[in-house]
Amino acid sequence: MKASRRDFLVRSLLGTAGIAVAPQIEAAAQRILGQSQTWGSAMAATAGRKFALLVGVDRYSNGLDPLQGCATDVTLQQEVLEHRFGFSNIATLIDEAATRAAIEQTFIDHLIEQVEPNDSVVVHFSGYGRTLPDGSPLLMSADAQANPAGGEITDLPLETLYQLVQALNTRLVTVVLDCGFATETTAELGNWRVRSPLPLASLEVADGDDSGSYRHPDYRYAKAVLERQTSIHEKYRTSPSPGSFSYGLISRAQGNWIMAAAPGQAAAEGFWNGFSAGLLTYLLTQSLWEMGGVDDWQQLYQLTSAKAQQAAVPDERPILQGKGNSPNRPYSPDPSAIGPAGASGVIHAVQDDRTDIWLGGISPTVLPFLKPGTRFKDWNDGKEWVLKSREQLTARVEPAEDLSPPTPLSSEDAATQQPASQLPAIPAAASTGGAASQRTASPLGALVTEVQRVIPLARLAIALDNSLQRIEKVDVSSVLSNANLAGELHALETAQLQERAVDCLFGRMTPDLQAQLTLENPPEVGSYGLMWSGRVPLYDSFGNAGEAPKSAIKRLIPRLQHLLAVKRLRATLNDNVSQLSVVLEIGSGETTWQAGTAPAATQTPLVRKLKRGRVGIPQLKVGAPLVYTLENRGNTPIYVVLAVLDRLGRLCVLANQGGDNAGASITIASHSKVDLGQALGIGFAVRSPQGLTEVFAIASSNPMPASEDALQTVAQAMGIRSGFVMLPQPIDFAQTVLADLTSPGTAEGTRLLDHAQSATIGLAYTVVQSV
Repeated sequence: MKASRRDFLVRSLLGTAGIAVAPQIEAAAQRILGQSQTWGSAMAATAGRKFALLVGVDRYSNGLDPLQGCATDVTLQQEVLEHRFGFSNIATLIDEAATRAAIEQTFIDHLIEQVEPNDSVVVHFSGYGRTLPDGSPLLMSADAQANPAGGEITDLPLETLYQLVQALNTRLVTVVLDCGFATETTAELGNWRVRSPLPLASLEVADGDDSGSYRHPDYRYAKAVLERQTSIHEKYRTSPSPGSFSYGLISRAQGNWIMAAAPGQAAAEGFWNGFSAGLLTYLLTQSLWEMGGVDDWQQLYQLTSAKAQQAAVPDERPILQGKGNSPNRPYSPDPSAIGPAGASGVIHAVQDDRTDIWLGGISPTVLPFLKPGTRFKDWNDGKEWVLKSREQLTARVEPAEDLSPPTPLSSEDAATQQPASQLPAIPAAASTGGAASQRTASPLGALVTEVQRVIPLARLAIALDNSLQRIEKVDVSSVLSNANLAGELHALETAQLQERAVDCLFGRMTPDLQAQLTLENPPEVGSYGLMWSGRVPLYDSFGNAGEAPKSAIKRLIPRLQHLLAVKRLRATLNDNVSQLSVVLEIGSGETTWQAGTAPAATQTPLVRKLKRGRVGIPQLKVGAPLVYTLENRGNTPIYVVLAVLDRLGRLCVLANQGGDNAGASITIASHSKVDLGQALGIGFAVRSPQGLTEVFAIASSNPMPASEDALQTVAQAMGIRSGFVMLPQPIDFAQTVLADLTSPGTAEGTRLLDHAQSATIGLAYTVVQSV
């Protein structure tokens, strides 16, 4: 039941990552992934075989609205398991093939009857989930009934899946459930789609039941469901007995259960760069593509938890359950099975006139900016490939020698920059899913990394919220299409909700939205303003209730300029592929959090230390002392611009007008670490407003004179000697930085970013009133 290469057609994911976190998600997302060191370890373990069952249901046969990202989730998981971790025993069930009976039987035939004690297992389900009136969670298979006749449930109960996992002859198990169990009626959250159907209504169920079924207040399991549970219990001696299951047992289940939502809570799929995928699935697979063999698993999951919060939507509650794998088995990734950090993807198809690369390792922020001319390099032999075209996550490439000489490597020190011949070879089983005889004869399955990026001039994408009436949407679209941002007449573009990735929403403050805000003076109902894509308001962007929508847009032009400037800077994010060795660190109280490039992390693992009991993105208290540190682990000096985007969407840049180096970007000598506060003679503190704050360290091995001059001019005009300056013309400054950091591309309006000479690192924390 292994998916064919045609099934690989990407309806996949990725898009802008500049999505602010909803207040409701910040605490809940701490529970996701960060508490475990075992999933990746189980996948990378060299002993034992590796099995997976991947299920994705977008199309339902009985009246349910279709989803759009579940089949993509299967492809994402399959590609990372095959090409990053050497899985070859993978069964897939998609859409109509994923009936309840088929899922159960495939689990038994493919896993229970074959798996041995040293084998590793991954089970993944993407689709709808729902909760019965008594709180019992269900996974909705392709044949699930939207409105069960007579209250007879034919879905796959979480209880049955629990039984099947208990029946496995190994404890090296990971279960991923990318579905929601919401009991609310919301089908969407801004630009996100909820993976729960409308809740089940109460039904009258006839008294008198001779089937011995486990009864719900309004619903009961179909006879076939109960017979399967009884069969599993009797044949494999699972416990507890059918009908005695409760959700709390998952916390003591063998292996790890990574769930996008708990019963009663929502999960979502995102509309990214022209396609959809589950939020949880993407975050997991993206982190696994990025990792290297030297990475500490706990640190990897700490980072994935932070991603979950930074890119999450309101009301999603991802959690980690299960007791993990056997503590007696040592789980440590094998570098020869995984390869070095920084994988951008894998050569996926090779034909006479065509070579395709699967771009699973490209971040959602970067993917929209990859344009023809972008270069990739084979890790094994150093051969370079040039992007000709891209459809979703599939890149059509051709050999670089057919176009122009390959890009030379940086002169960065040998300790952090290895020639291609010295990079760890990727074993055939890990690269091709077992096709060892083909690995040396063909580039099929070879891991590649991005070495040069061709980026376009980004525009800001704004969706019109459903709180607007049709006539309001027409007026707003007209104003946006003719808006002038720093002299650019076409820098803004509008989109319909859930048709593509967007940077923000424009809408009206509604009573339900206002009720979600924890502000003393919330925006007036009826006022217009901006929201992040998950319908989280930019608080101070809302005006008065009587304002016309056209006037609101004109009022918001300065804020839109800040958002566009940040988007253009984000196009240079490349910490996973940069050849510089740079680390950005923040510290406050018990928190120390580092973000850095792959070469830097390879030298010394990054530190991500939070207050005891916390997982995920750092939470820093308003007014607490804050330390910014930059470290250059390379052999040559680097020049750095430090920028901050706060919860209100305002871009600030650190200025320095002290001494002879007035207004210059921050210079970090080789093999040195600089506390910016001490170096500039100032003290930093955590600043309001509450919510997500993003920090960007933009580094270059070459001086950035235009950026220095621009920053000096701004600081002098505002009378600031040293400290953060809110930019009056943020787009102009972003363009100046890009001019320093990149060279002109061959196509009009494009820039060429050389990863050997630059590094842009992003780091986020949440500002809270108390911790």
